Amino acid sequence: MPQPTTTAVSIKELIKFARLKGQTGRLLFLEDNEVSAEVFFKKGHLRHARNKTATGNEVIYQLVTNRKAQIRWERNSTSTEDSIDNAAENALLDRLGLLAEISAQVQKPPTGELKPPPAARNGHSAIVETREIALDRPTITRSNLTTGSLAEIVAANASTAETGSPNGATSQNGHQPLDGMAETTEKGTEQFRDQLGDEVLRPPRFRSWSGLPLPFVSAFVFSPDDGLVKTAYDTLWKAHFSGFVSLVFPQSEGFSLLYKGLVVHSRFADDNSQAFLKDQEALRRITAQRLPANETNSLLVYPLEPEFVHSFSALIIGEPELNSMSSQSVKLNKLLNTLEQADRTGVVRINSSAENGYIFLYAGHKLGSYYEVEEVLEESILRVYQIVTQPDSTIEVLISPSQDKLFDYASRPRSVRETKLELIELAEEIFGKRSNRVVQLLIQSEETIPALVNCCNQARRVAQQFIDKNLADGFFKRAMQLLQEPG
Repeated sequence: MPQPTTTAVSIKELIKFARLKGQTGRLLFLEDNEVSAEVFFKKGHLRHARNKTATGNEVIYQLVTNRKAQIRWERNSTSTEDSIDNAAENALLDRLGLLAEISAQVQKPPTGELKPPPAARNGHSAIVETREIALDRPTITRSNLTTGSLAEIVAANASTAETGSPNGATSQNGHQPLDGMAETTEKGTEQFRDQLGDEVLRPPRFRSWSGLPLPFVSAFVFSPDDGLVKTAYDTLWKAHFSGFVSLVFPQSEGFSLLYKGLVVHSRFADDNSQAFLKDQEALRRITAQRLPANETNSLLVYPLEPEFVHSFSALIIGEPELNSMSSQSVKLNKLLNTLEQADRTGVVRINSSAENGYIFLYAGHKLGSYYEVEEVLEESILRVYQIVTQPDSTIEVLISPSQDKLFDYASRPRSVRETKLELIELAEEIFGKRSNRVVQLLIQSEETIPALVNCCNQARRVAQQFIDKNLADGFFKRAMQLLQEPG
């Protein structure tokens, strides 16, 4: 059995190493010759953590500042429990400052001159893994992390130990990749690749939805075998998918913009509740959906080049480089030449009272030019130049964030309102048809953490009296766990 090694290195380095190498196994933390904590990995992903008082992410946060424990690695050890789901893992990685770092190490930056996307084949257009910038997923190796020696782990991917608390890091919640490592997802990935082939679509038409242009036609139907939207997103992450995902039900609609499998932005609208959600709240609602058996076209995917997605992101999270200057004072050709020389990625937007135009750029190169008519975008550089000539037209330039900042917008800390909505969903899940009293209490609660804690206490007493004591206690326990999770 390998000898334990002191925590002279950071738990963060161990997590990063296991993720990049796709390791499966268990980290044992020993204090006074007793196991004080266990952390389980499956194919590089955190799946379970526990100590004597807690499970899940809280255990990891405690281990960050633990400099006394000794560590032993047990390869291929697995757990039947699963206290860290995909959203929690991504929130943890970002709070520890690892999410962008890991993404930067597994993604190759774009190199060379931008190439136009290939023309779509008739009736069979699809995703491409662009060779210059393909996302290399970590592979399992037998040469590292097999003997239990922490020194080997650190030697392979070393940095000095960190002692800071994760609370000092920017909080981020689960925008990003879902698991994708289950056998069903492996199978789904193969089917997905077979279906879409090796090409991408050029967006011939867009439609405007809540002020944002979205693909209008030529999307592929994608239905995972189990009917779960979450499984579909797992598959898209595993397949490094770039493009749009659209979910259309009779009373609700949602979409996500993905870049190499990671969600940049999501929106969800529900006619029944009049809800309009973005990012974390939207993604959670979308991935919780199940595709109805009779709705064969509910989930559509529209694959695009990663470069186009990066450019398009400027409409959502771009920084203005030029603010609404009159087209009479700005020469469009000169502006485009300047942006090309500066290798800018983003969108040039031309606005007028009658219609609008968009020019998408990547590293200064034009990817496409569109004009908007009746909430539909058609591709035409000539029409865009005609908009510029209108006397009331203005020009603005929005610059896309760099790759390492591309997901910041969708990864804001979870709001108290979102936590409140999760508590309502939890009450409905646990109490079922008898949840009305508890739900009404939660709805009336102020949107602060102390108020929600008091409300949950009151809800437990009400549920104990009118519903069921065991259910009430179970609700309260899970509610407190939810309220204690990092925002």
